[in-house]
Amino acid sequence: EEHTDEPAASDGTDAPARPKNKGVGKRINELTKDKHDAIRERDYWREQAMRQQAEPQQIDPSAQVDKPSDGRPMREDYDFDEDRYLEAFADWHLLKRERAVEQAKAKEQERVRAVKFEEQAAEFAAEHPDFYERLQAPDLRVTEQMKAVVLETDNPPAVAYHLATHPDEAAAIAQMTPIAAARAIGRIEASLSVPTRPAEIPSPPKTVTSAPAVASSVSARSPVVKPAAAMSVEDHIEKLRVRSSR
Repeated sequence: EEHTDEPAASDGTDAPARPKNKGVGKRINELTKDKHDAIRERDYWREQAMRQQAEPQQIDPSAQVDKPSDGRPMREDYDFDEDRYLEAFADWHLLKRERAVEQAKAKEQERVRAVKFEEQAAEFAAEHPDFYERLQAPDLRVTEQMKAVVLETDNPPAVAYHLATHPDEAAAIAQMTPIAAARAIGRIEASLSVPTRPAEIPSPPKTVTSAPAVASSVSARSPVVKPAAAMSVEDHIEKLRVRSSR
């Protein structure tokens, strides 16, 4: 009869040791190394930047340097003098803000003029039904400079209508310099501002008559002289009395 050898039962006192997980430890070491490498790289580039500020680079004068299109100052323009550069940058930034404010104001003024023109144009078109049609004529030549000057006049629709109804004159003004064009439009405005004089009604012609002229009335103070034949006795006595009193 065969007997099979069976391993002796463990008493539980000698448990087998678990194998160590070498993969986790390796991964921790890699992450630690990457962290230190990143810190070293960061410190390196920080040191390089500080060194560039402390020690200006030697720039080849013949080298072409692309400057910002917005006029932003560059350190090269001030020989890498940080104080001068920062002062210039502050001035540039302030000027940029002022220009932005001026542009915003100009746009707002342009918007107000456009709204005012539309209101005036609506009133003008009520009396001139062909107003908008004239302004949209394809043969009308009006430059942007001319439009800006027209909007500055006291009565923009009237000036615009004049140009639209006189396309040859408008084309000639479009060829002028801005100053000459402004003067020409000013003359148009002045001519439109002159009030129209009403036609004078001619007075009727005087009638010539052959009747003798009417004698002028005798003043009450003038003495009435009668002929001697028509004088009464009382008249003669009065005449003598007047003579004796002189």
